[in-house]
Amino acid sequence: MEGSAAKRARVENGTGAGVKAVIMVGGASKGTRFRPLSLDCPKPLMMVAGQPMIEHHVEACAKLPSLQEVILLGFYEPALFAAFMESCTEKYKVAMRYLQESVSLGTAGGLNRYREEIFAGNPASVIVLHCDIACSFPLQNMLDFHAERSVACTVLGKELSFEEAHKYGEMVMDSETGEMVHYAEKPQ
Repeated sequence: MEGSAAKRARVENGTGAGVKAVIMVGGASKGTRFRPLSLDCPKPLMMVAGQPMIEHHVEACAKLPSLQEVILLGFYEPALFAAFMESCTEKYKVAMRYLQESVSLGTAGGLNRYREEIFAGNPASVIVLHCDIACSFPLQNMLDFHAERSVACTVLGKELSFEEAHKYGEMVMDSETGEMVHYAEKPQ
């Protein structure tokens, strides 16, 4: 794995066909299930397993040798994340920045609004993570899987029971090809 000094120099110089990570952080009107806790602390910065929830995502991204930068995207005030981002930049040697939506644009809306900033530097791949998803983050495996198939998009999902699935976004896959043929956000 690339040393932190070499990785930092590569990131600062913008060289290499690397990977960018976009972590969707939502905003103050979200996180209602965490209230009253989320009134004083943004949900992405709530402590989970000894560190802010979103730091698990940054840590996983920092393990990618081709990482160019981590972008936080949401409609919280950027100042709420400034100290966290400074700490992560130092601890993980990753370039970070915050893109603030003026209003909630939804997942695809925020990505679309900031697509030029996200794709600046011509990254080979862009990983999009939701800040409130907890998993083992097999990011390198996903990138390898994606590269082997030369597809437009790779989505990590989990098979759930019919009863549980309606609480989350649902993907319908072609059983022969493994391709997603339909997606519905929390269907009724």
